[in-house]
Amino acid sequence: MVTKRFFRLSLDSIFFQAILFAGFGFDAYACVVSTIQVISFWAKGGNGLGVFVMVIFYLGIPMIGYLESTFLVGLIRLEPDGIMNKGDNRIGRDKIQYPAYVRYEEITSVSIVPYQKASNGKYASMVRPVPFLFVVNAKGKTMRFSLHFMSAKTIQRLLEDLQKNLGVSGCKVQIDVEALLKDFKEARFATKG
Repeated sequence: MVTKRFFRLSLDSIFFQAILFAGFGFDAYACVVSTIQVISFWAKGGNGLGVFVMVIFYLGIPMIGYLESTFLVGLIRLEPDGIMNKGDNRIGRDKIQYPAYVRYEEITSVSIVPYQKASNGKYASMVRPVPFLFVVNAKGKTMRFSLHFMSAKTIQRLLEDLQKNLGVSGCKVQIDVEALLKDFKEARFATKG
């Protein structure tokens, strides 16, 4: 088995990422223009207001980069021996996904539910719940994998590959891909978790 990664690609995420790329383009353009303006202004004995504006534009670049990275870090991975997530790179109350790992042969149940907390069960700053893949291991511990900003097609591939890996590992758990996909679609639009 090879490692498979499941990216956050849905219409919602593509829309937000397009806005981020447009913002990055504008910010990069504004950095160049403001730098040229400040240099010519300083040559004429100008004040420091242009420098302040230029610094603001330059600070925008790493901020936009951080926002874009939240779509790329914290992906669900199906490893040869288990399902895992290294956690997202958000900080504080905005963090949704914490590190999680379950070996295939230890899985006793799989479900998808709307959840309004972080993957570790603690408070997270969310307006409404997001879909989570709940995986329970043989010790009764629940590992949660966030499915926010994922398309139904991605989730279907994830569940089909998970089902295949469970069979190869010798795990006796059977998952109903269609039922879980239906649960995902309902959880995406849930208002309570």
